[in-house]
Amino acid sequence: TSAPTSTTVAPSNTTMAPTSTTMAPTTTTMAPATSTTAAPTTTAVCVDTANDCQLFMPLCFVQPYSRTIQSRCKRTCNVCDCRDNANDCAPMVSYCLDPRYQPVFRSRCALTCGFC
Repeated sequence: TSAPTSTTVAPSNTTMAPTSTTMAPTTTTMAPATSTTAAPTTTAVCVDTANDCQLFMPLCFVQPYSRTIQSRCKRTCNVCDCRDNANDCAPMVSYCLDPRYQPVFRSRCALTCGFC
């Protein structure tokens, strides 16, 4: 038979050094809120630039005079907000009163066609 064996574990001389973790304080800086204000819009003054607008008032909406009279007599013709919404109205003025195209020209070329 064999003799019993004994195993002895010697104590370790390893010591653990205590650890410490120091966290730096966190600082959050917020920039002040900024606001944006839209620039005021300017509306063109509704005035007549011709002296004889009252005389030509009956022609405010009569072709071929309406375009010229409305541009010079905006207040008298009551067309201060009247404008074209397209850039190519002048060359197509002959289509303004054509029933097939009139709805389009009323919305896109109101000033040129004399609809307002």
